[in-house]
Amino acid sequence: PTGTAKVSIKGYVRLVGDDEEILDHSNITVSIYNLANLDQDIASINRDYPHIGVQISQVTEFDHRSHYPIASGLTDVNGSFEIKDIASGTYNFVARKEGWGFIYKHNVDIEKGTTNISTYNEPIFLYPEVLIVNNVFEEMILESNRHYIFEENTVFHNGSHLVIKPGTVLRINPLRSITIMGGLTAEYLSGEYFKVTSNDGFHPVNSDISNYANVTIESTASITNNKLSGGIFSFGNFGIILKTSGIEIENVIFNNKLTGCYAMQINDVMINRVLFRGSQDENNASLYTENMNDSIVKNSIFANNLRGARIQNSENNLLTNNYFINNENISLLHWFYSNNVIEESIFSNTQVGILNSGGSSVSIQRNVISAVIGVNNIDYLSSGGYAFPTINYNNFDCSEYAVRTRYAGPIRYHDATHNYWGTTVVSEIEELIWDKNDEPETNTINNAYIDYVPFLNQPYEGAGIQEE
Repeated sequence: PTGTAKVSIKGYVRLVGDDEEILDHSNITVSIYNLANLDQDIASINRDYPHIGVQISQVTEFDHRSHYPIASGLTDVNGSFEIKDIASGTYNFVARKEGWGFIYKHNVDIEKGTTNISTYNEPIFLYPEVLIVNNVFEEMILESNRHYIFEENTVFHNGSHLVIKPGTVLRINPLRSITIMGGLTAEYLSGEYFKVTSNDGFHPVNSDISNYANVTIESTASITNNKLSGGIFSFGNFGIILKTSGIEIENVIFNNKLTGCYAMQINDVMINRVLFRGSQDENNASLYTENMNDSIVKNSIFANNLRGARIQNSENNLLTNNYFINNENISLLHWFYSNNVIEESIFSNTQVGILNSGGSSVSIQRNVISAVIGVNNIDYLSSGGYAFPTINYNNFDCSEYAVRTRYAGPIRYHDATHNYWGTTVVSEIEELIWDKNDEPETNTINNAYIDYVPFLNQPYEGAGIQEE
């Protein structure tokens, strides 16, 4: 609330039945909530780089399960309600009823006297929840502003066609999953999102929420226009397990415990303008690729994860124009016989910016890397191949090491020339590098030298996020 004047809000919420007219619209709970706090780091990225990630707002961030209402009331038989004695301000409004789902109205200004949020002739509508069967073989259309409940594992078989309208809410019971083997159409409308979330945590408000298992899009699935857009996946162990090649994921938010998008055994995929966050498992990451090849990850934000991205057994991929921020452990883990390019991205406030290991080769070009350790190249425990980085035209701001390498193989020189190290003093640059020169003479494990000359005398202008 932004003021002290006492005001009220009133309106109508009505129930719409599928087969018969509803005459009693009473006992619908109506509540107002304080606005959700927007993550200021992400909001700042949205302002500075509006062409990357997803623009967060009350639409993307507010979930009434995480908030207590400021005030509540009930509708009468006609659906009429009034909530009085509210401090003037801007709020989110929620109408909900057991068995009928809920609906949000965001950024409602309640400033003077009485605010009418709806009228008798133009009410807010609630629709009955729909229980989805376990096996679907035909077309199924999920309509806007409806809630669809998946109580058990549900399979959309070959020959089926799932159509998801903007504003649809798919609620999956904890530890249950959806598998899509047939057609999938996700209709996109700018500023509106379908939501996939756990069917838990609604009673009581603010309770712990148990995660759904996953949504799997199988290799047999056919996605309309080869594009999945406009979705928010929250409170899942895995948001999406993607097994379909040749598609684009765009304007999507993943808020998931283990992994937002797990892409496996696919090719020719575009991941564009996605917000990845919430992954808190040390063996996973918000984006986890395994055998994903010839694909692009661009214009995306990785924020507030334990690990931002894990690229494994994946080759010929381009990761470009991405912003990694506040990823506690590792922003980008690149390993296990991968060979890719990481360029024109920002890594900020993390323990390790890029970790390269497990027989992987990586080209790290034109990035801004602020971390405890910028690039950590570790392969002294690897069996088989060796990890080779090429590191050029990056701007480093690292508190411990800009580049650290330990390599168990024949003597090798890693190319880390033409970088700006945050200083032009040679002795200070050498303090920011750990290679064979820094190992005790008795330690024969590390056989890598870092070539850093010539180095830049000022930050490279072409490093970091680029315009479209």
